Amino acid sequence: MLNEKQISLFLLAIENLQKPIGDWTDSAIIDHLKTNRDLAANYLLQVVDEQDNVNEKGLSKNGPQVFATIHPVSHYASQCNGDAFPVKFEPDTDGYHWRGGIGGRYRLSDLSLHIKNDQGEAVAIPIFNAHEDLQLLERILAPYEQRAKKGDQDPEWITKWTTELIQRLETLEKTTHDNYVEYEE
Repeated sequence: MLNEKQISLFLLAIENLQKPIGDWTDSAIIDHLKTNRDLAANYLLQVVDEQDNVNEKGLSKNGPQVFATIHPVSHYASQCNGDAFPVKFEPDTDGYHWRGGIGGRYRLSDLSLHIKNDQGEAVAIPIFNAHEDLQLLERILAPYEQRAKKGDQDPEWITKWTTELIQRLETLEKTTHDNYVEYEE
C-alpha cells in the first residue's frame, strides 16, 4: 500500500505533465510530455519497488538503505520538499551516480545522504568529520595540481576559479571576524 507521501510525490510528477505550454513548437511539446511522463513513470516504479522491499519500519529488507535530500543550493532543489527519499548508487560516466527521487539521477554534490536507524529515523551520513576539512580540501585540489604539473590545466580557467575561491574565502574571513562573539565562562 502506498503511503501519503509517495502518492503526493507521484501526483506531483504527473502534475508536471499538465504545465501550460503556451505557443511551444510541436517538437518542444512532445519533448516536454515525454520527459515528464518518463519522470512520473520512473518515480512510480521506484515507489512500487520500494514497497516490495521494505519492512514495517520502512527499512530495506536487503540491508541498509541510503536516503537523500537535495541541497537547497542545488539546481534540483525544487524537486525536494525536505523529506528524505530512497536512493541507490549506480556508477555512471557522467557523474550522476545516485538513482532515486523525482528527478531519477543526481550527483553527490546535489545531495545530503542519510541512512535510517532502527527507529526508522533518517540520520545524516557526514561527508567529512571534525578536523577532516583539510583532507577534503586536499582531495579537491590534488587532481588540479596533477593536471597543472602535466600541462593539462587551462591557465585562464584556473585563474578565474582561484580568484573566485579567494574572494569567497576573504568574505568568509571578514564575516567570521564581524560576527564572532566571545563567550565568557
